[in-house]
Amino acid sequence: MCGVINKTKVFRRLDVIFFLLGSVLFYACSTVVRSQDEIEEKNDLASAYTKHGMVSFLIADVDSGIVIAEENSQRRLTPASLTKIFTTGAALLKLGSDYSFVTDYYFRAKTRDFVIKGGGDPTYGSMRFEMTKPEKLFSEILTVVKREGIDGIQDLIIDQGIIGNNHYPSKRIWEDMSNYYGVAPCGLSFAENTFYLTLQSPSRVGKRCSVKSVNPDVDLDFTCDAVAANNTKDSAYIYGHPELKTWHVSGSIPKGQGAFTIKGAMPKPWSVFGNQLRNFFQKNGVNVAGSIRIGNVLETDKKLGFHTSPKLSEIVKVINKKSHNLYADHTLLALLGDLERGFMWDQALKEMSKIWRDKNPEFTGSFYDGSGLSPLNVCSASDMVNVLTVMHHSDEAKSFYESLAIAGKDGTLKTIFTGEDVKGKVLGKSGSMTGVLAYAGFIHTDSGKTLAFCIMYNNFDETYKEIRNSVEALISPYIRTY
Repeated sequence: MCGVINKTKVFRRLDVIFFLLGSVLFYACSTVVRSQDEIEEKNDLASAYTKHGMVSFLIADVDSGIVIAEENSQRRLTPASLTKIFTTGAALLKLGSDYSFVTDYYFRAKTRDFVIKGGGDPTYGSMRFEMTKPEKLFSEILTVVKREGIDGIQDLIIDQGIIGNNHYPSKRIWEDMSNYYGVAPCGLSFAENTFYLTLQSPSRVGKRCSVKSVNPDVDLDFTCDAVAANNTKDSAYIYGHPELKTWHVSGSIPKGQGAFTIKGAMPKPWSVFGNQLRNFFQKNGVNVAGSIRIGNVLETDKKLGFHTSPKLSEIVKVINKKSHNLYADHTLLALLGDLERGFMWDQALKEMSKIWRDKNPEFTGSFYDGSGLSPLNVCSASDMVNVLTVMHHSDEAKSFYESLAIAGKDGTLKTIFTGEDVKGKVLGKSGSMTGVLAYAGFIHTDSGKTLAFCIMYNNFDETYKEIRNSVEALISPYIRTY
């Protein structure tokens, strides 16, 4: 059955010594097939690299379904950002590569209010695409307003659309919520919901830093306990919540920095968007007399136009190559379509799991967001390899493959598999958080075969560099010898 790995066959697996020596000894697919008992034998190929950690590891041929190597492949571990593979795969299968998010524009003639209805577009106001840059959006809006002969507006009303105000998934941790990588999706997200906080650090190590500026204005006060450190790392974290007026900065930044910028999560993206749109209107002859407020589109409102996002095929490239959390969570919520809903997270997560269980009834993944930020997300290497195999054989295979990082060349795999004999022959994604390092994707072998793989390490106390080196040692021989 396409998409489900064959658990009854396996190649003889080499021991760690052969892998480390880069042995070219390997058994051919046509001659060596092993029993289920042998699959279940522990040969410590992967776990040999971690003394106290856990591992789930699997490699399988995507065409034959034959398992080539495995260890604890049914063990569920935290996948971190590998979660994005489940999210983007499900979205491509359900919505299709050509799917786009839509933001609608309305005018309320009776009160002369201009209404913007968010469609859950993660790219709205992003600098990543020419068509989504703020100046481009504002010019489009100005065109539809002037085309209607409108030269004055009372209020700018933001309809949060299908996502509403329930932004955060239930298992997002406090440390992540106010930093750029933990930003939550909104009905009207804007400029990737990110603001820039510039700090100044003294030259003396351990001395407290100060806040210099915030861009754009997010209507917050900041206290700062971040200190100067004798390194070059950004180890500063922002703590806050949309309903808090004062946010806090802690951690450290390099010493002696006159201007060191970190990124935070906008508490109210709709407000930042409204202020910038009002300023643009004022500069271009459209007076905005009233306020910027949350509201809803009425049946009597006249639709003036709309903005369409880049296609999903372009969005998933950003998600998987750049490991973009906001785009991933928006894409997860899009699985519910255009239905007006209350708290969407649980329903969207159920829909994603249903998509994969329909493909493989033995699917065991359990998720609390679409990006992988939740440390409570779990899956097995077997879950992942089955999903990769489904995508390989799907009508969306081209878009999915193009979204993956190319080892040794770009994205999250740029610094791994960099040797000339392996560079470009692994496509996939990495995932990492405290105590987690994981890789998954496809191996294109020198003989022309395609293998799907997943390897996840959890709760290890080795360095990330040591675990990363072990992944290269385990995977690279299959490129050359299978």
